[in-house]
Amino acid sequence: LSDICLPGSQDDALCFSITDEGPGIPDDETEQVFNKFIQSSKTKTGAGGTGLGLSISRQIVEAHGGLIWAEKGRTHGAEFRLALPRNRRQPPLPPSPEPLAAEQTS
Repeated sequence: LSDICLPGSQDDALCFSITDEGPGIPDDETEQVFNKFIQSSKTKTGAGGTGLGLSISRQIVEAHGGLIWAEKGRTHGAEFRLALPRNRRQPPLPPSPEPLAAEQTS
């Protein structure tokens, strides 16, 4: 867990900060790397990857009502930050399936 979060949201959100030691992400690409099949221009070295990981991560975080973003690392690399709400209401459960005809007669 990190103490770095959106201004004014520390009480309402769990905040995470993940830092890597890679080549970093240029400032003008920090939003683009969350698009499907996009990788930072600094990572196109044949190291592999499909450019889906951050896109999928954003979809999961947003499905939980949170935010995820990338920034340049403090000394090098990239820093990925997440803020997830502490008190998000659970979505309603789907309706239970109708009983089978055999169950209705027994």
